[in-house]
Amino acid sequence: KQTETALRESEERFRKVFLSSPVAISITTLEEGRLLDANEAYWALTGHRPEQALGRTAEELGLWQNIQSRAKFVESLKRKGSLINSDDYFFNLDGTLKYVMSFYERIQLGDQDCILSMFYDMSAHRLTLQALQQSEARIRALLDAFPDMILEISLDGSVVNMVPPKGLEKVMPADRFLGKHIDEVFKAVTASQTRFAVQRASESGQINVFEFESEMGGIHRTMEARLTPSTPDTVLMMI
Repeated sequence: KQTETALRESEERFRKVFLSSPVAISITTLEEGRLLDANEAYWALTGHRPEQALGRTAEELGLWQNIQSRAKFVESLKRKGSLINSDDYFFNLDGTLKYVMSFYERIQLGDQDCILSMFYDMSAHRLTLQALQQSEARIRALLDAFPDMILEISLDGSVVNMVPPKGLEKVMPADRFLGKHIDEVFKAVTASQTRFAVQRASESGQINVFEFESEMGGIHRTMEARLTPSTPDTVLMMI
């Protein structure tokens, strides 16, 4: 009696986790991939409905591009017992591409070999990452085309990044500035102006502009520096 009660309680706990989990979960037969059960997150992720999908095979549901691919997957799962695919994907019924992290576990239900599958939806993360990569590529292209010298300066005055002025890359190389303090790369008056402008730009969130005299490429020049906040800890200085 106690064993039956413990088993029933265990099954109830599993059922609650199964149904309420935000991770898409399904149970299918091992050989055919016949869908036996799934939670609400699975129906939302795939676009299938239980009344139409339960009892149908993976081939009937079109969950695999071809039956050979699934056969290889089944053989691998038989050997290893569990599989993880961190770069998996499939198409929702509406045609939307879903990027997922997949977990597969071979389990036994009664006398039947089955697969417990879990899918963590990575679509939003993947799209955010792609947008970030595209944004970085655009920024890099703009920086490469920008004719002026750009310094990224931390609030304590250290140069953390540098883009040399076009045409003067050899006489104004990045390693002349990177990792150094502005006191080391500018004359005392200019360094003092820069420290003040970095502080003002960081505190006000606005562009701060000043002029200074400098020698660049063997020529005495009058320079204009425009400083604008970049991150909470750095300021961009365009010269």
